[in-house]
Amino acid sequence: MSLLREVMGVYQYAFHPGAVLAASLFVLVYSGWSRDHTGVRSLGVRIAALVGVELVAALPVALYLLVRRPPVARLTAGTDWRINVVTAASLAVGGTLLWFYWSAKPWRSEVATAGLALAATAIPYGLLAPFWNVSGHVTFTLVPTLLLALADRRFWPVLLIPAVMVVNRPVLGAHTWFQSLAGLGLGTAGVLAARRWRG
Repeated sequence: MSLLREVMGVYQYAFHPGAVLAASLFVLVYSGWSRDHTGVRSLGVRIAALVGVELVAALPVALYLLVRRPPVARLTAGTDWRINVVTAASLAVGGTLLWFYWSAKPWRSEVATAGLALAATAIPYGLLAPFWNVSGHVTFTLVPTLLLALADRRFWPVLLIPAVMVVNRPVLGAHTWFQSLAGLGLGTAGVLAARRWRG
């Protein structure tokens, strides 16, 4: 059991939702650009826009860190409701900006849908956080990987990331099984709602 806990301890950092989300969004941006058959300059504009959105979205978390200065272990564990609320606010801001910017451009819609899905998931997650500790690690590794899988069947294997994360959280004692599975439900609902709304 101690070996499993060690492996899961590494896993929670290796596949942290922030890293999974950033990588998934980059893949969606690149995938949309490659199918649009536009020049390299267009890819540069899209990547710059994505980085700009991510920097703006990081501001609530950065301000929280400057004011509260929580320990890194508590910050990355995802079990402090205040950090979860601030993170949800960042994701809602970032998702809204992605949706707004990409919708205003004649680009493929996967990134706009991803932005909408992030906001649609982050808002209820943030509202629930003070009262119930739904797993953010599960929720926000599922949202980007499910979006990738639905955008292109070749990406279905990435769904193993949130599947293992469902086990990871109870094994590490960060969440109950129910809180972990609720993260799957919340993330799935956010993605499906966004895709339905965008038609």
